Amino acid sequence: MRFSLTSTVALLLIVPSCGAFLSFVLFWSFHAQSNPASISVADRQSMIAVQLGQWADMVALGQDEDRAGLRERIAEFDHTLTVLERGGDVDGDTLPPTPEGAQPLIARVREVWTELKPRLQVIADRPENSLEAQRAYPGLRAAIGELRTTSDLVATATQDHAVAARARILDILGITAGLSLALLLLGLWYARRFIVQPVMQIGSAARRIRDGDITARVEVAGGNELSTLAWTFNAMAARVEGLLVALDLRRKHAETLGQSLPLGTALLDKDLAILRTNRAFQEMFGLDEHHGRDRPVDDVLSAAGLRDRLLAAMQSGVAVRGLEIDVQTSTGLHPVRLTAAPTRLAEEEEEKARLLLVVEDLTEEARLRADAMAAEARLTQLVTSSPATIFSARASDVGITYVSDNIVQHTGYTPHELIANPLLWMERIHLDDKSQVFTGFLLLREV
Repeated sequence: MRFSLTSTVALLLIVPSCGAFLSFVLFWSFHAQSNPASISVADRQSMIAVQLGQWADMVALGQDEDRAGLRERIAEFDHTLTVLERGGDVDGDTLPPTPEGAQPLIARVREVWTELKPRLQVIADRPENSLEAQRAYPGLRAAIGELRTTSDLVATATQDHAVAARARILDILGITAGLSLALLLLGLWYARRFIVQPVMQIGSAARRIRDGDITARVEVAGGNELSTLAWTFNAMAARVEGLLVALDLRRKHAETLGQSLPLGTALLDKDLAILRTNRAFQEMFGLDEHHGRDRPVDDVLSAAGLRDRLLAAMQSGVAVRGLEIDVQTSTGLHPVRLTAAPTRLAEEEEEKARLLLVVEDLTEEARLRADAMAAEARLTQLVTSSPATIFSARASDVGITYVSDNIVQHTGYTPHELIANPLLWMERIHLDDKSQVFTGFLLLREV
């Protein structure tokens, strides 16, 4: 049967509590048996037994004023004997009966007192020269002596019982202290073995994961709450490992794509020092993987006001796009287009901010633009130098969209006038030629 952690801890707390309660009950029981008031009552009874003889002698000598005192001593002795036998109230304290070990002696005191009490009452109530008083005196001293001796034995037995009860209290306290110490040691061992060690193992595995060891796991043992926690931790660690592996694959894929891009990319720190570059950037500026690292970007890209604009983008978080400058590359001075975008991971602090710099070489684009402009210039020269008029028209309505400038020489109309009024040229065609011209345009539309 397996106990949960809560049940085990509760058991470790309840057992000492029950032991302490039982010890308290036993202590109270033995303490009641060793009540000093009981010893005091037994001693008082022995003392009253002596006083009974003294007061009786004084009454016998004719001191009538001592009769009341004798009656008080008789009543007090009778009360204390009843308390010793059955328990009762003495001076405001409620006492239990005397322990069984002293009861036979008390019974003997009761026998002596039963025979002696009527004689003492006669002495206290009758004149000393009366016949009843004269009959009560013979053997009185011997009876009082026996009463005193037996009362002394009762006091001694009560004291011995109290000493024994105190000794048992000390034994119980010693046993309780030993059991409490044993339970404490057992609780410490259990807590260390089944609570502290699993928690420390989980903490150790968490620190290993924090330090980069995503394969760290916790050994699952038992079936309590800590084993459930360990199982949950392992499931979480496995999930984290899967996510990190997937993230690493994506990172490698992104790095592969970044290295294969024709655009040069560089990652800059907050001081605009180069942290990482791709292959296109390295080839563009004649760098290798390690030579360009930690170099200020100014050493590679030198342009007026460039550093200020990059720092402004870093601080504001607003990207800079379409910045075209001429820079010195490994093959000479080339035009480039720059894009700078601030970036940082959400959990990183501001001082870990980064700037992604993208450099696009515009040399080929500039060459193509120059070739296109040159071709356009040559075409314009050919069109303007041709003696024939060149024009283009829409197939839908034969409206002119372009006509060469030499149309003025042939028709007297400017290209603007002909384009503004699409039907103007059709209106100037000779009536005999219109049918042939329209037929030709219809054939062109079908083509």
